[in-house]
Amino acid sequence: MTKSKRIILYRNKCIGCGYCISISPDLWVISGSDGKITYKTTPFFEEETQIIEIEIMKYHEFEQSEKICPVKAIKII
Repeated sequence: MTKSKRIILYRNKCIGCGYCISISPDLWVISGSDGKITYKTTPFFEEETQIIEIEIMKYHEFEQSEKICPVKAIKII
């Protein structure tokens, strides 16, 4: 059984600075409709909050995104 973590992306807090994309371009994209980030596998997601299930082996990549976000829009739980 693969262990997993949850990521909460508070898109309503996102200011579109792109820091998370600069360190983890394989994880995030900027939405063309509102200029905020979204998880790369769901590029058209536009709700205020996005919950993402990740495998524990990808934890470090998401942790870097969480740390660099100036408005704390990314949270690992």
